[in-house]
Amino acid sequence: MVYNTGWLLRPYLWIRFRRKLRKAAAEWSDLPATGSEKPHPAIFIFSRYGTETVGNQFIQLGLLRVCYHTFPARAVYLLSASPQVTEAGLAGMKAILKRTSGGVPLAQFLDEKVAILNEGAIRNLGRGDLLVLGGGPIMDDPQLAQWLAWFQWAERAGAKVLIAGCGLGPLRRRDTISLAESLLGIANVTVLRNKPDANFVRAARSAPILAPDPAFLCAPLLPRRNPSQRHLLAVNARQIGFDSNPAKRISVDEVVARVVRHALSVAEHLPIDGVFPFSTQEGVESPDSVVAARVAEKIAESLRIQLLPLPETSFPGLVDALSQAEYVLSTRMHGLILGMLLGCRSAGLDYIADNGKCADFYRDWLHRPASPSLYVPNSLQLDHFVSLPDLDGYDASSDAILNTYAAAMRQALSQ
Repeated sequence: MVYNTGWLLRPYLWIRFRRKLRKAAAEWSDLPATGSEKPHPAIFIFSRYGTETVGNQFIQLGLLRVCYHTFPARAVYLLSASPQVTEAGLAGMKAILKRTSGGVPLAQFLDEKVAILNEGAIRNLGRGDLLVLGGGPIMDDPQLAQWLAWFQWAERAGAKVLIAGCGLGPLRRRDTISLAESLLGIANVTVLRNKPDANFVRAARSAPILAPDPAFLCAPLLPRRNPSQRHLLAVNARQIGFDSNPAKRISVDEVVARVVRHALSVAEHLPIDGVFPFSTQEGVESPDSVVAARVAEKIAESLRIQLLPLPETSFPGLVDALSQAEYVLSTRMHGLILGMLLGCRSAGLDYIADNGKCADFYRDWLHRPASPSLYVPNSLQLDHFVSLPDLDGYDASSDAILNTYAAAMRQALSQ
């Protein structure tokens, strides 16, 4: 009833958010006063691990590549709310790495130096360690209260703090804006994947560094693309929550209809003879597989083309599937990025109202004045389908991006 009653909805969501915020802060109120001295400092990486999408796994692999390049002798711990979920993702990474000679040394590093621990292991932080907020968005999320508690604990423990390739926003709430400013104020070094507003620049301990998403560091680690002889379109679609559009509830039916309309608006200009859905997130009320499958079915029916089955939702499964596609259309930013990494021409439909992650990406790294939006009819154009060479600051080996993150990691530990 509340969700369908406009005047009740906003205060209800505000009260629910405040309760989650207090709960997240209370759960980590017992962190020790001081950290321990350690003979062998380690690197602790965390984000929303344990609920990660396949896109998050690409971020993890990119950051693990940075660790291997920068401090190959250091132990690395991924802190996860559900270690078995993160372990499955890590196993998929190793499987892909072992397919290429260039990936084998990193796979060995993952076997020997990388372990996955429950989030409670944050209490093991000590002097000389590095705490890394490993990608993903800093947005209106009660989890920011937990992250701030961890940052404050790192300061007390004598560890250094690095924000590594996070997106900043969307932030609409005064309390989460304050939390985000506090995070930037504690972090020794901050690397962001989108340009911050002036108030965040002022709040940061040191001037934020702008760099492409850490997932782009995976490009040289992936097998060479093996395109099909056919012109295939891969489509991803997701459910929309109030965190994306607080003004209106967007039903799955409406999401499907909007994505299909966008796809059909450009399909007549693309030589498509087959379509398949793909998913990067299954652990939600309406998994991507359900939403994307409905989109693909309607596109196939409208264009009278073949509908191919949904590929396995895993790191190797998506690499194998998308490497067969020529075009990718995704409502998730990392669906767009995955397509680019695998040599597809890819477009991202921004699912966040009033400019979100895809809008930031098109503006900051593709220098496009606007991005296609789920909410704006006919906003998807042919020139929104981009490939890896279109990315500003990218070279064939991705060494420039790797060096940016490696320098940030060294700088954080030297402060």
